[in-house]
Amino acid sequence: MFLIGPPGSGKSATWKTLAKLNKNNGEECPTQIINPKSVSPNELFGSMTKQGEWCWGVMSTVMDHMSQAIEEYKSD
Repeated sequence: MFLIGPPGSGKSATWKTLAKLNKNNGEECPTQIINPKSVSPNELFGSMTKQGEWCWGVMSTVMDHMSQAIEEYKSD
C-alpha cells in the first residue's frame, strides 16, 4: 500500500491503525517509510545500466525484502 497526500492529511494515522489491526489479528505487517524526495527517480525506482543490467532502486529493494518476509512468515 502506498499513502500519498499533503502534510496533516492522516497518512501516518492511517497506516499505523491498519498495521495495529493486522498485528492484533495475528497477521504479519512489515512497514517501511520512504521519503521519495531524498533520492533521484532512478535511485527510487531502479534503472537499467548502459550494459543492460538492472540496478535495484529503493522501492524495488524494499518490496523484494517485504515479499520475502511475508513468504517466510507463511512457511512458519
